Amino acid sequence: MADYKGLLGKAIEALPENNGSARRKVYEKARSALVAQLRSIEPPIPAKEITKHRLELENCIREVEQEATEILLARLKEKEAREAEILAEKQRQEEERKAKELAEAKAEKEKQEAEAALNEDLSKYANLPDLEEPETKQENDELISVLETQDENDYEKPQSEEETGSEVEEADSSVMFTAPEGEPDDLKLISGVGPALEKKLNEIGVFKFAQIAAFSKEDIVKVDDALYFKGRIDRENWV
Repeated sequence: MADYKGLLGKAIEALPENNGSARRKVYEKARSALVAQLRSIEPPIPAKEITKHRLELENCIREVEQEATEILLARLKEKEAREAEILAEKQRQEEERKAKELAEAKAEKEKQEAEAALNEDLSKYANLPDLEEPETKQENDELISVLETQDENDYEKPQSEEETGSEVEEADSSVMFTAPEGEPDDLKLISGVGPALEKKLNEIGVFKFAQIAAFSKEDIVKVDDALYFKGRIDRENWV
């Protein structure tokens, strides 16, 4: 019995395109060739023998086609697996891209919030007057008042060894001088004295230029300590 399966396999492998239509043509040629070959044998062989060979060829055709179908299915599964891997990789890259965009957006938002907070802090100082020479006495007094208020907020009271006990004793800012009779002088006429500082001087009993002119060294030290002048009286030549 001829090796029909082997012959069919070689013919199919030689096909330019291995598909169902091309394989069917191979099978038809094999059938025609087998019948023609069997009928050309001399002396003629019985019809029963020819039928036997034809049935054997058909069994080989079914086996070859089954194997071709299995190979095709395996290739399809491999293709689907590759496509699934490619799709999964694309999805992973897309997720990474979105995560990166979210992280960049979050960082940008935090940056904008920080800049907004900084601008808000800077805007608090936007209305402070420029440190230029005032043109009028009123401008001079307003500038002195603003600077005095700023000094009060920023200045920390000095601590000595006596002040670091169980409780820190606050400097005595009560009345230190006897208020003279008569209308008080406008102490704002003194260089560097604004409304706020004039009020503090009044609170310790200083209302007139004559009082300041009569300050002794001890008086200067007491006023300097009481109002935290840091040597302002001597520095600005009040006396």
